[in-house]
Amino acid sequence: MDERKYKESLANKEYVKGRGEETEYYIITAKYWVDNYKLTLLRKNKVIFEDVYEGLTKAKYGAFEWLLSYDPSIFKRNVVTMVHYKDDRKSGDPWVKDTNIELHNNLEKYLATQGQFEKLERARRNTWVFQGNPSRFKVDDYLRENQDIVWSIRQEHYVNDIQIGDTVYIWRSDAGKRGYGGVVAKATVTGLPVSRKDVTSEFWITPSDANEILPRVPLHIEELALEGDHLSRELLKSNPVLSNLLILKMSNNTNYLLSAIQAEELLKQWNNNLPRVSDIKREIPLPEPVSRDREFLSYSDQLRSKVVYEYLFNGNTHRWIDEHTLKLDPEWSRGYQAMGILHHLGLKKAFKGLFKGLSVAEAIDLMEQECDDHPADRNLNEPVILALNGITKNEQQDEKTGSDVQADEGKEYPEGKIAFVLHKKRERNPKLIKEAKRLFIKKHGRLFCEACKFDFQQVYGVRGVDFIEVHHKKLISEMREGETTKVEDIAMLCSNCHRMIHRKPMITVERLAESIKAK
Repeated sequence: MDERKYKESLANKEYVKGRGEETEYYIITAKYWVDNYKLTLLRKNKVIFEDVYEGLTKAKYGAFEWLLSYDPSIFKRNVVTMVHYKDDRKSGDPWVKDTNIELHNNLEKYLATQGQFEKLERARRNTWVFQGNPSRFKVDDYLRENQDIVWSIRQEHYVNDIQIGDTVYIWRSDAGKRGYGGVVAKATVTGLPVSRKDVTSEFWITPSDANEILPRVPLHIEELALEGDHLSRELLKSNPVLSNLLILKMSNNTNYLLSAIQAEELLKQWNNNLPRVSDIKREIPLPEPVSRDREFLSYSDQLRSKVVYEYLFNGNTHRWIDEHTLKLDPEWSRGYQAMGILHHLGLKKAFKGLFKGLSVAEAIDLMEQECDDHPADRNLNEPVILALNGITKNEQQDEKTGSDVQADEGKEYPEGKIAFVLHKKRERNPKLIKEAKRLFIKKHGRLFCEACKFDFQQVYGVRGVDFIEVHHKKLISEMREGETTKVEDIAMLCSNCHRMIHRKPMITVERLAESIKAK
């Protein structure tokens, strides 16, 4: 390798030019001599590490090892690009960039060789308890209505210790009620602390308390245990490991850092205390419609369906929907138009964000299952199903499921007729699906198709975040009454592979993956 040309090419950032959007980190390998490869790691185009390895694979693994020790969550944030330099390529361009799929496939191979990786990664993360006082802040309402939240850091000496990926347990103080206090939620840190006012003034008992400028950290709620399922103060005090928690001895702080032993024990107690998916009898709240004809009839079916989608699937507030979906001045409407549409259908607080992470078809399946399980409530659920169908309104196609359609070139076919797409299945449990996706992300760092490895986020960016279809390996139609589905029975699939599996005769995920590899 001509070292002078290589360094000039690096200085000119030729590893970026014409190779997609620039990322924060770059893994660069260069064929140095015969089987020797030079590894260069860049952050914001500055060298942070260099070394020479015997073989390309060792160079790649050296990069993964260094970057994961530098930031364990780095590959979950899609901020790394891998590029290879070889000055005698026939194309004349010495640079070749790996796709994100290739990068993550190499990462998975590396992780498979590191039996202790997950244990090491967990050890690097901190576990916290963040406390909220219901006498000053509506803790339960805030957690019920928002899956992505912000919490203040009042013990400011912890600011630099809080990292993305840390686990946080939300503690609700007693507020004078015996047995009321304890751990009510488990969350994950999704960003670093930033000093600012609180934007959630409506949840403060005294709204002016939100004006205090403090470091605040964003969190994503993973699990809730508000209604009697929480880990009570009394239960934790009786535990030989957790009885030493600082919050039990000094309860006037907001933020507490746990030891590794305390974190492991608290996770064990949390998992043991949560009701299992199979124990939950009713997954969908019962709609409580009220007459709001004025708002409901003021908008088209299409707009009403968009309102329902934003509330159920994205968890947006009434004011946000008024402004962005109904195109109203929020200072004038104050969210009352969206609220009227939703309340007319009976969609109140318990429905906000209920179907986050699910497809519309999956949500319809759930509502249909509710009608089957509770026939007396069908009249309450059907208007919601109709609104959901409005979201999936499609142009009707002349095809049947699993059949092939051949079109003659040059021949015209009538299209454009509007039809509703309705799916009906025996069982779909939203908590099971969400848990399957969560565990898949925890294991692999991202969602991708288990058959062809397609990643929606890598291809579609923000629009593809957390999107994947789920496939029941155990056919629901063949399940016995009362039979449950485990997380292990769920597979993650892209839309194409999902349809290919369901074409008759049906095949397994493994069989499809083998046929793709054999191409």
